[in-house]
Amino acid sequence: MTEETADTTEVAEFDDLAESIQEAQDIIEALEEDIPASAFADLETVEDNIEDLEDALEHAEGSLPNGIEGDVQATQDDINDLQETIATSGADPDLFRKIEDLEDTIETVEDRTVSARDKYGVKVDGEPVEFFNEASPTAETILAQFSKNTDDALVEEGTENTYSGEDEVDLSGPGVERFSSEPRTPGNA
Repeated sequence: MTEETADTTEVAEFDDLAESIQEAQDIIEALEEDIPASAFADLETVEDNIEDLEDALEHAEGSLPNGIEGDVQATQDDINDLQETIATSGADPDLFRKIEDLEDTIETVEDRTVSARDKYGVKVDGEPVEFFNEASPTAETILAQFSKNTDDALVEEGTENTYSGEDEVDLSGPGVERFSSEPRTPGNA
């Protein structure tokens, strides 16, 4: 890949990331009208986090700032807090759907952040993203990096794919690969 092609790809990835951040801001604006008073502070926290992500992207010079993935994780955690507050307020089901849309959008931001790093991002059990330089680490290597029991199995979210021990895990897909760790059984070993 030439330097010009790499620069063009990086600009496109930053543009995609900025687009997703803007989409999250648009969803928040739509939520502000319907949010119960008890959840407004939680929504403002999420909004502040998203503005911080936007600022970090605007001030990025050639590469994403270190720690931006942690900021995305904090935003995801705050969205979970918002969902809990909404659940106890007896809010309209449409509000839940809008918040789920916001959650999905922030997951897209996370995926695009990892893609812009030109590394392979992995999440296990909802923990913050860890990066791998190789496209096919073993299940044991992934579990060890997350300080999990290396005798456990990795179960790919949204699929029935399981990996354990020396099984190679293909991380070459776009964005973050998400797994849960489970004790090995005859069915997932």
